[in-house]
Amino acid sequence: MSTQHTNNDQDVSVKEVILTLKDYLSAMWRSKFLIVFVTGLCVVLFVLTALFTRPTFPGELTFMINEEDGGGAGLSSILGDFGLGGGSEYNLDKILQLSKSRKVAQHMLFDSISVNNKSDYLANHTIDYLESEEEWGEINLIAKLLYGGDPMPIKGFRFTNSDVSSFGTLENKALKVLHIMIAGTPDGSKEGIVTTEQSEDTGIMSLISTTHRPELSAQISSKLYEKLSTYYVEKSIEKHKTTFEIVQEKSDSIASALSIAQANLANFKDKNQGIFRNKDKLYEQKLIANIQKLIAIDEEVEKNLQIADFTLKNKTPYIEVIDEPMLPLLPNRPSIIQQIIKGLLLGLILSIGFVVLRKFWRDTMV
Repeated sequence: MSTQHTNNDQDVSVKEVILTLKDYLSAMWRSKFLIVFVTGLCVVLFVLTALFTRPTFPGELTFMINEEDGGGAGLSSILGDFGLGGGSEYNLDKILQLSKSRKVAQHMLFDSISVNNKSDYLANHTIDYLESEEEWGEINLIAKLLYGGDPMPIKGFRFTNSDVSSFGTLENKALKVLHIMIAGTPDGSKEGIVTTEQSEDTGIMSLISTTHRPELSAQISSKLYEKLSTYYVEKSIEKHKTTFEIVQEKSDSIASALSIAQANLANFKDKNQGIFRNKDKLYEQKLIANIQKLIAIDEEVEKNLQIADFTLKNKTPYIEVIDEPMLPLLPNRPSIIQQIIKGLLLGLILSIGFVVLRKFWRDTMV
């Protein structure tokens, strides 16, 4: 008896679910014009957004680093300057992090470039662009209410010299803001003009600069790579280059001393013309001994110089560009197909959700 009663309850429950579902489907069918209208409206809005969105122009530069010859120790020393640590092996994430450092960025920003036949610092060209986008020197409402304005406004500011060490407070502020606009915030809350990508499988890295001006996008990517690669190579071989220069200086010094000693011996023999006193013979022997000593030292130093030269060349990383941004850059705008799909999904969710909630409310309140 109990089993039969349970089965009947289950049948009733299933029946209720089916009837409820049927009621909701019927309600949706009765509201089909509303659903079509809302969905169509969303699709139209999304398509119009795609059509009227200004295209951006990503300038992508891809490159790779030869990991066989370059020294991991060089990378460790560079990253140590920025508090990033580093090990004996390459770390693509850290190399790309270095590309967003202010140290590298400021070398790039104060290179003179030509955009639209106007020659100026890349920094000033970027500020021109940011001002046209109303993203430079604007103060939000909260800042105005709390502080009554910006005590050091940078709107309209332009750099007039490239000596960062001589910058005043206003110039330092402008440099900091510009660096954030290019590299983004450290916590990733704001993305900058430059983004980076890397493939751990292939070791290929990308610098991508995206603006509404194709020429500026291409210039930022190219200049950033140029300064990054130069700075990286210089820092990688700094220790080995210093060692080579010290040994080279020592070799030159020994060679000069040997040349002087040999000249002294030749002058001595010319003056005496084979006639020697015992005192003169002793002096000649000292000259010969000194020359032999210098020759032995010179051979050892030359050996060390060859080793230092080999180490320097072996530790110099080779950075190779794969693809550079080439004008004209292809525009990047929202895909019409994707916008239609987004509009359909949003429209169906909103309209069907409204119908379902309205029926639920009516059924509950009755």
